[in-house]
Amino acid sequence: QAAYDVIGITSLGLRALSDGDPQQALQVLLSQEGIVKPFQKGWSMLSAVSRKTPGKNSLYGEVDEQLLQQVSSPPDAEDWPGWQAYQQALTEHHRHQAMQLLRQQFYQKQVFDEFEHFSLEEVLAEVVLYRAICNGDKVRQDLKKRLRQISLAEHWFSETYLLLQTEAVLSELPAENSAAIRADLGQHFIPALLRTLQFCRDYQRLQQTDASPEKLDAFEHKHGLQSPLLGWPHYLEL
Repeated sequence: QAAYDVIGITSLGLRALSDGDPQQALQVLLSQEGIVKPFQKGWSMLSAVSRKTPGKNSLYGEVDEQLLQQVSSPPDAEDWPGWQAYQQALTEHHRHQAMQLLRQQFYQKQVFDEFEHFSLEEVLAEVVLYRAICNGDKVRQDLKKRLRQISLAEHWFSETYLLLQTEAVLSELPAENSAAIRADLGQHFIPALLRTLQFCRDYQRLQQTDASPEKLDAFEHKHGLQSPLLGWPHYLEL
């Protein structure tokens, strides 16, 4: 198995160093360093995209065991899925990194539960919605409370406005991370965000009738069942 791992890792590094060009790949292999340089390159690539799980040590050090198995290849293999596996891992790495950056840059709280958000799209939506409503402030768990006092401007209720707000957030991130986020967003992101903003107005109107927390929660639950409230906070207002 170790030999298969070496073949896969070297193939990965060789593909990157040669940019997929067979002639360049041959020159790399015939150089004085031989397979050492492509192996080191492949290992560093795998290490960079491997998720580090706290308290869980991999037998392969910094490289994820499952990813290494996907890259590993016998010498007589007709097809090698290693490059595609790496590309998928790289995309997921950028997605995870983008989520961390969003939280670090736009959230007041810096300690997060892994299950607090379901997707990168939800994290971005909460950032965009909160900043749009709360004058660009960092996200706190107080939107429902603050909503009572906020005057919702009519021009906010347009896809163009929310698109500009989204782009403003993405522009503050490194290009590769903003690209990862854009690739993750569905075509319904902005329309869904607009529906949530419209829900905010209805929720605010109900708040202004001095509705009880239970009634507000039931109202939120009902609308959430009808259509997901993208960007709406998940905590309860007590």
